[in-house]
Order: sequence, then structure tokens, then C-alpha cells
Amino acid sequence: MQAVAPALREDWALLQGAVDIHIHHAPDLYPRIQDPIELAHDARAAGMRAICIKRHNFPTAGIAELTKKLVPEVDVFGSGKGGGPF
Repeated sequence: MQAVAPALREDWALLQGAVDIHIHHAPDLYPRIQDPIELAHDARAAGMRAICIKRHNFPTAGIAELTKKLVPEVDVFGSGKGGGPF
């Protein structure tokens, strides 16, 4: 019996329609790799349904709304208040 090779990048199938509920984005008080627009573009490319952007010290609801306008294929959610003292 001949072995069947696994499909390449089976992990990508798991992202179809997925929602990432906790992504910290740049710019921030701490180093981050991508801004919300870049994150939404990557989520769209991966076939994800939505992302939720977070920051420790500042609200993200406003930037989430702007990001949704720029990348309408992905639902982008934010929070109303940051966790810091501001």
C-alpha cells in the first residue's frame, strides 16, 4: 500500500472563517510587529472572518472602525478603554 502525502499547509485550512480575539498592534508603548491595517490585510489573505485589536493603555474602537473601512472583507473589533491609567 502506498502512503498518501499530507496536503501542504493543512494548518491554513484552520484559519478559514476564524476569529482572532486578542491581537496587540503597533504603534504601542511596547514593540509590536504590525499595525491594525496590516493585520487586517493578513487576516483577509488567510481567509479569516474577524480580528479583535487590543492595547494595554489606549482604546482601540476608533482605529478598529477605520480599519474596517480600509479592509471591509474582515470584521475588525476594538475595545472601548485600555487597561492603563490614561
